[in-house]
Formats: sequence, C-alpha cells, structure tokens
Amino acid sequence: MRALAVGVILGISLVVTAPALAQTGTSGIGGKVTDPSGAVLPGVAIVITNDDTGVFREVVSGASGHYFVSQIVPGRYRIQARLEGFRGLDRRSILLEVGTTTTLDLVLEVGGINEAVTVTAESPLVDVTSVEIGGHISAKELTDLPDWRIGCIFTGKGHRRSGVARAAVTGALAAIAEAGGGLVEAYPEQVDGRKPQQGAYFHTGPENLFEELGFKRDRQIAKWRWVMRRCVRP
Repeated sequence: MRALAVGVILGISLVVTAPALAQTGTSGIGGKVTDPSGAVLPGVAIVITNDDTGVFREVVSGASGHYFVSQIVPGRYRIQARLEGFRGLDRRSILLEVGTTTTLDLVLEVGGINEAVTVTAESPLVDVTSVEIGGHISAKELTDLPDWRIGCIFTGKGHRRSGVARAAVTGALAAIAEAGGGLVEAYPEQVDGRKPQQGAYFHTGPENLFEELGFKRDRQIAKWRWVMRRCVRP
C-alpha cells in the first residue's frame, strides 16, 4: 500500500494511505462478512494484526459485505471483527503466505459487542489463490473500496483548537489531488449531540471537521463513529 503522507508537524500526526494490489513478496486477505443467516454485513470494523510485530491494519467492510487488504507482510495474523449489535469475532493464527491472497469469510453472531467468539485456525482452514487473480474477490466487489483513506489523525494536547488538524487534512486533500485524486474515505468520531469525550476522535478527527471539508456520511460503524467519503478531483 502506498503511503501518501505520514508526518508529525506542529504536534499533529496524519496518516493517509492508498489501497493497491499486492506486489511480489507480500500477501493479501479478503472475504465477505455475514450474519449466521447469510445476510451481508457492511460497516464491520476489521483489524488485522501481525502476531510477531504487533503491526496492524484496519479496514471496514463495504456495502456488499466484502473487505480486502493487500500488500501485507507474510506471517501469522490475528483477525478481529466488530460491529455494534453483534458479538466480536477473533480469528487467530491465520497464516498469510508470500505471493498469495487468502480468502477468509467472517460470520458474526448477534449479541453484545463486548462479547467475543475466538477461533484458532489450524492450517489449512482458508482457501488461497494467486494474487494475480485476486483470490475469490471479483473486480466488481472491489469497487466498494476507496482510492485513499485518512486512517489516523492525532493532534497533540498543546495544539488542539488551533486549526492545525484542519490544515493537515486540507493539505492531505491537496496532495491527493496532485496524485490524481479519487474517492477518499475517513473514519471520524461524532462529537455533536453528546457529552464531551476523551475518546477516539483524538485519533480519527471529529466528524464536523470532515463535514466542513466536503465529506458526507456513508455508513455508521459504531454508536458515535461513521465512515465518511468525498471525491477529490485531480
């Protein structure tokens, strides 16, 4: 995955990434998220964590219930899936091998989000195919994916309420335009209509900031968290 901007300027850290197809020496994983009846589940937050390094990637299932992550360092991974109204799913010891795309469908059971179903995989549990054909994920299914993601925005305590977050996101959008533009996705926290929080919006940005910059709500992924999207012209 190409990284457009990873930086710390004036107390703010901003990460913008662009999904891409897997390259030689890496692996990928994707699949469909459903409930036990087979109904697709969009808006599921999925975290993929390397067992050895602790490095993680986070994605959200699209409108068709599919998710896809490419350019992953081969190794064993923990896959966690969360959606309000469903029990959390924790898949462990998932082996991602070099040059392959692993198809891993996830089934979430109705229940409290703090409950968890843990499954430890013993190879082989999932189908793997060449990354050249993208596993079992069709080109049509990949159209739900954005061209760019603003995945992390954190403003240092001494620089909040001074406009640096707005400047950082505005700068990122300008850089995306220079790189060819496309569909941009962000995951901010709703702050209006609730008591003051010391929560996730410190790491994802407040929703009203993205609204003022032209982003629109796409789908809700938690009680106070939304996927927001905006098209940026080159």
